[in-house]
Amino acid sequence: MKKTKKNLAGGLTLIETLVAITILIVGVLGPLNIASRGIGDGIFAANQLAANYLAQEAIEVIINKRYATIRKAQYTSIADWTIDAGLSACMLSGNHCRVDSLTTALTHDCGSLTGEPNNGCALVFNITNGLYQSPTTWPVENRGTVFNRSIKISAVDGASPPNEIKVVVTVKWNNKNVPRTLTIVEHLFSKG
Repeated sequence: MKKTKKNLAGGLTLIETLVAITILIVGVLGPLNIASRGIGDGIFAANQLAANYLAQEAIEVIINKRYATIRKAQYTSIADWTIDAGLSACMLSGNHCRVDSLTTALTHDCGSLTGEPNNGCALVFNITNGLYQSPTTWPVENRGTVFNRSIKISAVDGASPPNEIKVVVTVKWNNKNVPRTLTIVEHLFSKG
């Protein structure tokens, strides 16, 4: 009886091939998962930063309106600083306001506007001037965003006109279908 030798150096077995493919998949998918999470976290951070800037911008518009009224009061008589500054409509019970960053106009109706993807306090990004704005129409040059910004102003002390008001700016957005909210509160007084 003759013994035959098997040629074992001829190729890879099925098990060796499967082990090699598994190692390759783990080696490629690990970094891809890390990169994907990094991009997602970067988008979340960018949205949170933008929301912070949008809330601060609204606060600064209200502060500037107050300062303009205080300067005007040095030269003329003003009965109610909140009316002269254009804040009184926002102080009515239940009114949430919007502010346009370009014109600094306050509008006391955040009701739904036709064509907007979100509620009436939605912001659009104007690609012409690079500003987030509250739309009154839905022009082609504006791009919808994930942000909604509303302003609520209330009298703190109950005096008429109030000596102190509380300004609450709320910015809402969705990040991966998770609702996010950022709120900034500022107290302003009738005299600087």
